[in-house]
Amino acid sequence: GEAAWIVRVGARPDIKLTRLVGRFQKAKRVRASQQLVKLNRHLVLTPALKLKDLLTPDGNVTDRMLCFAVAKAKWPDANDANLTKYADAVRKLLNLGGPGYAPFASNLPNYQQLIHQLAGMGMVPTFTAQLRGHTLAQALPLLKSWGVEGLDIAGIEPDELNAEQKIHQFIELARQHKLEFFGGSDYRGINTGWRRHAAWMDHPIIQTTICKCSQNVGFQGAVRLDNLS
Repeated sequence: GEAAWIVRVGARPDIKLTRLVGRFQKAKRVRASQQLVKLNRHLVLTPALKLKDLLTPDGNVTDRMLCFAVAKAKWPDANDANLTKYADAVRKLLNLGGPGYAPFASNLPNYQQLIHQLAGMGMVPTFTAQLRGHTLAQALPLLKSWGVEGLDIAGIEPDELNAEQKIHQFIELARQHKLEFFGGSDYRGINTGWRRHAAWMDHPIIQTTICKCSQNVGFQGAVRLDNLS
């Protein structure tokens, strides 16, 4: 697809990082506003959704938030299972060439620049599940050459068909390419993420990565930056 995620695990407070995140936040708000204009018109939403109704207290917006808000507005009586399906259908409208597509701002750094800018912050550059299967396997040598050092299952939703099988495929790729492995940087809280403890959560490769991160003095969390390819 057009967009994918780069994660740096081990983020520390830093003025340069704060400014960089701010650039992405602003670009995401502009893009979401443009997407909403198109989706309101395409889906004939009345009343029309406004960006201010989607933003978090710190001014953030994600495609997931936008897709679920649009799905709820279009199908207000849908149960949770159907709402997830409708939100997935809305997400497809955001793809390149879709009726809700809007590009990111052209002044954002590309992947190589982004990884380079974050390289001095002592974190693990990690690629998420926006590429999968054979496509990801083919791309990994290039991603490693750019500085990617780990894989993260962010992007594999818990209710996806064969989700755990897909995760084990990621674990195997991480093993083959000697990459770190993270079990999901985008956990969204109880009843929205994994509802039970799965066997893959205790995999040795995850435990090794956790130990390495815990030994990194000052380790505090992760920062995810959505970006164009």
